Amino acid sequence: MGFFDLAEIETYPNCPACKLYENCLSPKMEIGGDGEKGILVVAEAPGADEDELGTQLVGDAGEHLSAMLERLGIDLHRDCWKVNAVNCRPPGNRTPKDNEIQACRPKVYEALRKQPSVVLVLGSSRSNL
Repeated sequence: MGFFDLAEIETYPNCPACKLYENCLSPKMEIGGDGEKGILVVAEAPGADEDELGTQLVGDAGEHLSAMLERLGIDLHRDCWKVNAVNCRPPGNRTPKDNEIQACRPKVYEALRKQPSVVLVLGSSRSNL
């Protein structure tokens, strides 16, 4: 089973299973961005800035990505949809655990149903799922 195996979505737990939502400012973050150019950016997890502002990729890493994309004529927040592999901030910005990624997977599938023309996957997490 691969990460993007849409046929398997019903076998995954839903959001509250990992309990991360209990200790963050912006729990269960929704898909962000306008997606005008059909690009989906899947980030690892919200950091402190994202958790505080309630949207993806607004901290240092997001600013760096935004600057890189601007050189290609792409506005991160207007031209892309944004979602995280884990939609609640892990304590201390730790790397998300497999069960947390699995619990949030339906949100990634929801973003994939928008039928992006490009999917940009960011972060260092490797799930064994």
